[in-house]
Amino acid sequence: ILYFNASITGFPGGAKMWSYNPSTNTNVQLPETRATLADAPSNLLNFNGTLYYVSTNPASFRKLYKYNPSVGTPVQVPETRTDGSDLPMSLTPLNNKLYYTSIDPAGLRRLFVYNPDINTNTLITIHSSGVENPTSLTALGNNLFFLANNSSGAIKLHRYNEQTQTVTTLPQHNGTTTSDSITDLTALDNSLYYISTAAGVSNLYRYNIITSQRTVV
Repeated sequence: ILYFNASITGFPGGAKMWSYNPSTNTNVQLPETRATLADAPSNLLNFNGTLYYVSTNPASFRKLYKYNPSVGTPVQVPETRTDGSDLPMSLTPLNNKLYYTSIDPAGLRRLFVYNPDINTNTLITIHSSGVENPTSLTALGNNLFFLANNSSGAIKLHRYNEQTQTVTTLPQHNGTTTSDSITDLTALDNSLYYISTAAGVSNLYRYNIITSQRTVV
């Protein structure tokens, strides 16, 4: 099954969720998350036979939904805040859980993990104070790598170990208080590859999750 969003003829701005079955060559509109206005679905991810996506609820807030064809109706994943849009981003599967960033009750972007087996969201604390703003989520082995602000406000590369449920900062390129200019996180075999720029020079790095060693490629 192929999932996609598309507008409905005669319904201005009416982007809705659809499915396409190649065996029957038919399109079917999925049940709406709100009836009279656009759902505006985005961030589609098909994970373990369930479609996860961001859509607009009846209160006009952007929330995370899941759709299982065997159930037949979209179900809103537990909210990360109740007084506004969660604005989920960076949906990333790791083992049997879904990691993503979302807005917390204080209005800050944080890292969350959703466990579909027990239908719960859990906040992953990166540090104890200040803005975290995680981005660039990348799964590798039992680890989730991502960029985030440290307690000094500098953007650093972090590693979350799902087995130990701990967050660590990887070896830094520019000291504790200066952001590392890191892009293009890519998982391959047992290593995380990325580009880091320091003093105007860009290098490709390899971080081995077995040895925890960083080398220049």
